[in-house]
Amino acid sequence: MIADNEIDLAATRALLLTACHELDDGGRASKSSSIAKTFAAEALHRVVDRATQMCGGLGVSTDLPVAKIAREIRPFRIYDGPSQVHRWSLAKRAVRTIAGDHR
Repeated sequence: MIADNEIDLAATRALLLTACHELDDGGRASKSSSIAKTFAAEALHRVVDRATQMCGGLGVSTDLPVAKIAREIRPFRIYDGPSQVHRWSLAKRAVRTIAGDHR
């Protein structure tokens, strides 16, 4: 579980860096930011869920900060549009690309 958390965190960092580089270079980064936002929100949820599982009963108690972090991280799957909206946008862009319309 710890290794899976490390993988999720590393992938999140890499996707965020990609989006940030595109923005820093003056690009819109619509695709990369949607990918980064969706992946990061869901990866962080998985990380917190695994932490809760590893801590057992203490993970849902007030004795550790894990339950508080879980409550605070949940809205990230909604901020800047729900993950489903970002998925819809990414799918629409992919279909246009496949069809040869590169708008």
